Amino acid sequence: MRKGLIPAAALAALLASSALAAPRHETGTLAGGATYVIDVPDAWNGALLLYSHGYARGPANPAHNAPSEAVKPLLLAKGYALAGSSFARPGWALEEAVPGQLATLDAFSATIGTPKRTLAWGSSMGALATVALIERHPGRFDGGLPLCGSVGGAIPMMNSAFDAAFAFKTLLAPDLKIVGGVDDRAVAERAAAVVAEARQTPQGRARLQLVAALAQLPGATLDDQLKSFVMGVFFPRADQERRAGGVFSWNTGVDYRRQVKATGKGGAIAAAYAQAGLAIDKDVAALNAAPRQGADPQAVAYLTANYVPTGALTRPVLTLHTTHDPLTSSANEGTYGAKVAARGKGKLLRQVFVTRTGHCNFQPDELLAAVQVLDGRVTKGAWSHLPKAPFTAFKPERLLRP
Repeated sequence: MRKGLIPAAALAALLASSALAAPRHETGTLAGGATYVIDVPDAWNGALLLYSHGYARGPANPAHNAPSEAVKPLLLAKGYALAGSSFARPGWALEEAVPGQLATLDAFSATIGTPKRTLAWGSSMGALATVALIERHPGRFDGGLPLCGSVGGAIPMMNSAFDAAFAFKTLLAPDLKIVGGVDDRAVAERAAAVVAEARQTPQGRARLQLVAALAQLPGATLDDQLKSFVMGVFFPRADQERRAGGVFSWNTGVDYRRQVKATGKGGAIAAAYAQAGLAIDKDVAALNAAPRQGADPQAVAYLTANYVPTGALTRPVLTLHTTHDPLTSSANEGTYGAKVAARGKGKLLRQVFVTRTGHCNFQPDELLAAVQVLDGRVTKGAWSHLPKAPFTAFKPERLLRP
């Protein structure tokens, strides 16, 4: 294990001690059909970690009570009880996640007892569910730990992705339908084929450079950025539209000249266009002249409710993200941090990053360290320090459509 976290000998001791007394294991079914799973160590410290899992395409939709099986024995050895539900439906299940998790808390109290303190945590979409729980039901929780989360909110995140999809369609794939009852598998297949063809020519690569910048994709090179292009830009829009009952993204009134400048990637884009012999001003003008997309107000209202954070915190929240997340951009963190600051609640929020490329690929000891820092903030009233490595000081950008 890395220096500053859990030494190998100590980790082995933790695993050995947790194996001496098997945790109490409970499962059940909630009203509405969601299932839950609970694990309680023999030496319970009174704290409950309520875990919200990430996006599950389905049809399989099992309950989870931790980000990974590897971290569970570490948490149990430290005395933490674990609980989590499956949510009643797979997919973008924010509507089901919040009541399902509250019902899981009730089941825990009825089965095990009332916790001394309850910490909400979750990964990816589940991190956004965690923020919803903390903001909407602060009386049920003492703190929150969103991991690799879409915490900028469903509308800001998907509007930012829509700008990239719109530019891709306008400049490279005019036949591609990007909203309004789309088949996401067909969209992904067609988009991947266009990307593969475009990257073979200087002209195509220049336009992909512009699109990737609007998508805020991580990576030092265009090829790195394109690895996550399809997933980062086009998913999970189809599922969200079905739930929302219509189109929830819009770009009426958007000035794409301003958006391209706001990416901070103007130099790389200009260099690629110069190499290709293209005029970037002409392509930006084409984006600004292209027909715009409006949104269904009811669909916007649904995705706002499920969920766009307000930033109005009353409980401490620690967020954890990789610096280069290809699926849920770290720009979500910049947007969420700005919302919290605008509410005057900055002292309740701490945002921590791991220098790594990948989505939700935290190590077990990193997760344990984050839990303990949040728990310490709850019990002692002050943030403690995390080790300098692998945690890092990092200032994320904000979503381009916050």
